[in-house]
Amino acid sequence: MTVYDSGTTEFSIKGMVRASIQALVKAQGSCAFKAMRGFPDPPKKKIICAGKFCIVIMLQMVAELNLKGILTGTVEVSSEVDFQVEGTVRVTKSGHSEVDMKSPSITHKDGFAIGASAMASARVSAGPVLTIWPVPGIPITFRPMVHAEAKAQGTLKLQLLPEEFPLSSFSSGHGMFFVQESDHASDGSLSNSSLNMTSTALEMCGAAALNAYADVDITGFALPALFKHVFTSSFILDELTKALLAGGAAMVKIMTGPVQCVPGASAVTSRIMAAAQAAASALVGLIPSISLDLGLPSIQLLAPEKLFCKEVYKTPGFDSKPCAAELGCKHAGRGPPAGEEIPPPEQVTNHERKTFGDRFIQMGHWRLADVDGHHLVLQHQNGALDEITLTPCEVPIVWRNDGKTFWRPWRRNANRVAWNRAIGPSKGISFGFQFIQIGKFRIGANDDDHFTVSHSQRTCAQIWRGHDTSVHHGNRGTDWDTFDRGEGFQAGVTFGDRFIQVGKMRFGESDSNHFTFYFTPTGKSMEIFRGHDGTRHRGNNYHWNKHNEMVRRAPADWTCPDIAEKAFGKCKPEFGHWGDRFIQLGKWRLAAIDGDHFSISHQEGYTAQIYRWDGTLHPGPRRDYGSWHRPIGFPHGITFGTNFIQIGRFRIAAMDHDHMSISHQSGNTAQIFRGHDGSLHEGPRRDWHGWNLRAGPASGVTFGDRFIQLGEFRLGADDWHLYVTHRGYNRSPQIFTGDGRLVPGTQHHYAYRVNDRYAQWHCGGIEEILGSCPGITAGHNFLQIGDWRVAQMDWHHFSFSHRSIHTPVIYTSDGRVHSGPRRDYHSWEREPHLTSSIKFGDRFIQFGHWWRLGEWEHHGRHFVLSHRHNKAPMIWRDDGTVHEGPRNGWSLFGRATGAPKGIAFGHGFVQIGNWRIGDVDGKHFSITNVNGKTAEIFTGTDGRRHYGPRGDYTTFGRMILDCRVV
Repeated sequence: MTVYDSGTTEFSIKGMVRASIQALVKAQGSCAFKAMRGFPDPPKKKIICAGKFCIVIMLQMVAELNLKGILTGTVEVSSEVDFQVEGTVRVTKSGHSEVDMKSPSITHKDGFAIGASAMASARVSAGPVLTIWPVPGIPITFRPMVHAEAKAQGTLKLQLLPEEFPLSSFSSGHGMFFVQESDHASDGSLSNSSLNMTSTALEMCGAAALNAYADVDITGFALPALFKHVFTSSFILDELTKALLAGGAAMVKIMTGPVQCVPGASAVTSRIMAAAQAAASALVGLIPSISLDLGLPSIQLLAPEKLFCKEVYKTPGFDSKPCAAELGCKHAGRGPPAGEEIPPPEQVTNHERKTFGDRFIQMGHWRLADVDGHHLVLQHQNGALDEITLTPCEVPIVWRNDGKTFWRPWRRNANRVAWNRAIGPSKGISFGFQFIQIGKFRIGANDDDHFTVSHSQRTCAQIWRGHDTSVHHGNRGTDWDTFDRGEGFQAGVTFGDRFIQVGKMRFGESDSNHFTFYFTPTGKSMEIFRGHDGTRHRGNNYHWNKHNEMVRRAPADWTCPDIAEKAFGKCKPEFGHWGDRFIQLGKWRLAAIDGDHFSISHQEGYTAQIYRWDGTLHPGPRRDYGSWHRPIGFPHGITFGTNFIQIGRFRIAAMDHDHMSISHQSGNTAQIFRGHDGSLHEGPRRDWHGWNLRAGPASGVTFGDRFIQLGEFRLGADDWHLYVTHRGYNRSPQIFTGDGRLVPGTQHHYAYRVNDRYAQWHCGGIEEILGSCPGITAGHNFLQIGDWRVAQMDWHHFSFSHRSIHTPVIYTSDGRVHSGPRRDYHSWEREPHLTSSIKFGDRFIQFGHWWRLGEWEHHGRHFVLSHRHNKAPMIWRDDGTVHEGPRNGWSLFGRATGAPKGIAFGHGFVQIGNWRIGDVDGKHFSITNVNGKTAEIFTGTDGRRHYGPRGDYTTFGRMILDCRVV
């Protein structure tokens, strides 16, 4: 530490931290598990003070284990890491503090042994958590971590050991092999490759990678969660006081040596201690004066940034697999720790070099371009001149919207020009599961052996067949197009040096004069085009099969932007804000005010529109029914489904390509927006409401800069306006202004203000960004799981009920069971919102004050519904049998409430120990044990019960997600 005459204090820290971890993971079935352990416990701490300034240093090693997906087998990891940490803290006399930390240098040696069948990932991490807290000032935390992450689709067995680790410390078995297992399937998204799957059977991408990487992140303004339970406000105050008094005592000790015989020395030393006490009081007094709250969330100053990454093992043929980018270093990494806030998007600026343009993609000297919405052309940059007109003939093929294909050396004309547009921001480019869309055309994989060019009119102009390299032209209709899939994450779409790969087809520039379509499993060409003369040549060509260098090119390195990032720029997940029953887009909020009113309001205090439960509209300008008093936080009361968002008891839903509505749970529709003519259709009415749609994953829902997209419709904002737009027709049926006015009509000349912004499909799903669970929300004494609710109705009644207002069963506090069908004792009149009435504990959920649902014993043989008065109306057993009460005992009320333990969530289910309760398909609700036995099923269409034991209607197999409900 150095103290300068100017009043600046500088403190430097430098040292090495060593981490050594060993972990053995065993799992069977669908799982998600996250564990974190800090050592030593409590953390190491040091408090150094000078004058009225102190520095608090806290250090603890952390080991983390993260499992996601379906994993059957073992993962064993041994890792030894050295972190060299160095940094400087400077504090001026005015209290301004600066903290500089160098990126840590890392040396490591690792041993891995894996034998797992998975559509999942397993990650083991270790590293130091170092917090430097200048007082007065704010704490800054540095977390350099080293990770071993295995990702697989299929079955992987691998043993990879460094010479330093003895073989005896790992499981037996040597060598590596990979076995495809296509029978491992999921409904929802164990990996991005399973998203938007069509009815056509698409073989699961069989590949796996083991990635070793290191990253670092920095947070500020609050202590990390690891330290909060140790470093309370009172503890910090006491330690600061002790540190300052210790400094005074040290000076007294020195003085009482050589000067103790000097008259008056005792008075001097007492003054020193008094000064130290005064300094301590002054410094400690600063903490209450700035209202320091140690429970505040940290602010992310630097997102986890990879310092290096190496794919230490890849399965054979990995680089040519469509899911390679998802499993390798490109998508390896960790997100920000839970509970941290991300700076708003206006504080972040990214710049990316573009290789796309207005409805075209360029690969070397070639372009694929939608010329006018009716013609897709492949065009070379140069070409031979027509002997008569002397114009270039560089267009070897044209695909037309009516499903016809034309190939020969076409002369350039208005319908065949791809090179008259400049490279720049992409426009009209989108992606989805194994397809790329250029304007209104898609090139994609129909299945693993067929690849097509199709148009949005549901015509198919060309099919390439992989196994025999044949090409089939002519309109093949909707059976072979790829417009049965929604836009989304670029799953199964990768790129590299002058090529793009969709599924198992790769196309691009073989050399400066040839453009080739290849089937990657065989390395054989399917079609070849020549640039200098614009001619087409059949595939399975001996020369190009032998010289298939393009097939052997590696995909772009993980350090490069992926294909969606090159098209749309770096992912910006911060599209807006949210909280209890509201979504905020810029300076606008869309909110359920209560169970009967939904409003659109501006930050300036004006409400532009109110939608009421009875389907009536109440326009502004007005100053009531706003939601700006609610804090930003977790999106309580918000859930999604296909093309809709539910906020409280209201849904905004794209009902089809041309209609979007705002409707209430009662079935009343207040407003319909029509896309093709930009017209508005007011309620009240009973059609076009969104309450026949199933709550679940947010399919067809995405976001971008201050907008949310539902199907083809967008709700987007600038500072003063909120627009409702339609992407396909580029119209804006309605505009809201910041002073509370409405601008209706076909305002197509304003739609571009929202429609020209990029959708952030490549950031992942909106529920992943929000941290919410698909199809699950909560309210007063109830939990909504898909289209079902589990609820304490009152102290005496507990029920399961369906959205159709059918109640299959009621349980009462005297331990009795009352079977349906019946239409009472449902909880669907209640509004989802922020609630404290749903509590958790060790393998149980408490509903209100009186009822608990949970696993009785640790091995999970019995699942119990328990009342506080020591009655158990129902017991489900792991052999699939049902045992009704009344029964005394079997109480779950002896366990404390607190953090969820043994409880997890996923798409439409809750797992409690070894049991799952969940919405199977929107009509059936099941109670199932992990052993595959279904004990009971409720049907929503008729409100009836169906007993087990049986082996169907289970939600096991769906992935457990890292999400929360309350």
